[in-house]
Amino acid sequence: MKSINETEWRINNIPERLILKKKQDLNISFLLSKIFIDKKYSDEEIHNSINKNQKNEISYTNNDFVSAGRFIKDCYINKKKILIFGDYDVDGYSSTFLIYDYLTNINLECDYYIPDRFIDGYGPNKLLLKKLIHKKNYGLIIFLDCASNSIEEILYLEKCGLKNIIIDHHQIYEQKTFNNTIIINPQKELPLNIYSKFCATTLSYFFLKYLENSFKFKKNINFDKYLFLSAIATICDQMPLRNHNKVIVENGLKNFNINKFYNIKKLINTSLKVTSSDIGFTLGPILNSASRLGYSNLPFKLLIEKKNTNIDKLIIKLITLNEKRKKIQANTVNMLTKKSQNNNSNIIFKYEKNINEGLLGIIAANFVERFNKPSFILTNSGNSIKCSSRSISGFDIGNIFHLAVKKKIITKGGGHSMAGGCILKKDKLNEFNNFLEA
Repeated sequence: MKSINETEWRINNIPERLILKKKQDLNISFLLSKIFIDKKYSDEEIHNSINKNQKNEISYTNNDFVSAGRFIKDCYINKKKILIFGDYDVDGYSSTFLIYDYLTNINLECDYYIPDRFIDGYGPNKLLLKKLIHKKNYGLIIFLDCASNSIEEILYLEKCGLKNIIIDHHQIYEQKTFNNTIIINPQKELPLNIYSKFCATTLSYFFLKYLENSFKFKKNINFDKYLFLSAIATICDQMPLRNHNKVIVENGLKNFNINKFYNIKKLINTSLKVTSSDIGFTLGPILNSASRLGYSNLPFKLLIEKKNTNIDKLIIKLITLNEKRKKIQANTVNMLTKKSQNNNSNIIFKYEKNINEGLLGIIAANFVERFNKPSFILTNSGNSIKCSSRSISGFDIGNIFHLAVKKKIITKGGGHSMAGGCILKKDKLNEFNNFLEA
């Protein structure tokens, strides 16, 4: 079966008897029954979908909230300074904003750092951390949307006498217990469940709700605003809009008046109710474009800015960067498309020496959309090659990159099932391509 653009589609083979049984039991159409089975909907999800019986509110508790809360309370009582280390995408910006806004509102002294995509790379590294903590006298570092697999870096920080909190949702490849580090990540809980699909901002939202309920800091915190940002991050990080995520998005967009948040209102520029399409196709690309072109901290500056005149300047800069990104992206995709492509290949694997590193992931996503194949876009990065990838169901990039690291095919890599990135030596390019094909 081929789509209009000649993409080859395969229909999952589901036994007809199962479809007919679900159809009869639930009094639904054959097609709807097939969709529910194909997408592995639970009985509760099916019941809620059919009866429009969605929960108005949800709660989430995590045993690691308790220990992490003690770290925060210690900083609050003893006036210790905190460093918040985020990531350079919408989930990273949003989770960093939630934690920064809450902690500064309860009068904790906080610095923040958003890594530079080109200089620092993804997540923490020892050289960068050494520079950040030098003579700063931090009592705690909070990592957001990163660091679940940064074992060497965390051990280094603990050796320096620092406590750490990691709030992340990426796959964990090696379970490790630290002395003074708490990892809030549902991927630790096996077998995985519906909470495993939360993004870092949603985890931060529930952690802050826990802090508020447990310690009663008595500050006027707008949790509707935090839920709104959780909805934005859930959509932009392409978390499945099912179960609790569906409730988070619905309530986040419904309960918060965007007119009270000029920073985002001005960027979306709509007089109507904000929709998931506004966020996914307008807001997300604009915010993500900044880091792709070397301005990683610009969106976070927008979120925390108070003066309207400064907000307007930041928005103009972000929109300009997004237009520049779109032109570079279109030219690069056209160039790569013209290159010869083995139609019998199981993957899209394209290497060019001088592609903008910040656009590798979004170009990979474009090829996935066009060809429905796992896509890997690679370019030179100093003395190495950098790769960013996007996938399809059934091809777990995070685990595949982890295996490639163990086999010493790539020097560093990670991600989750549908997206990832890695670094490899130039003489490993063909071996990496063959490994992915296999």
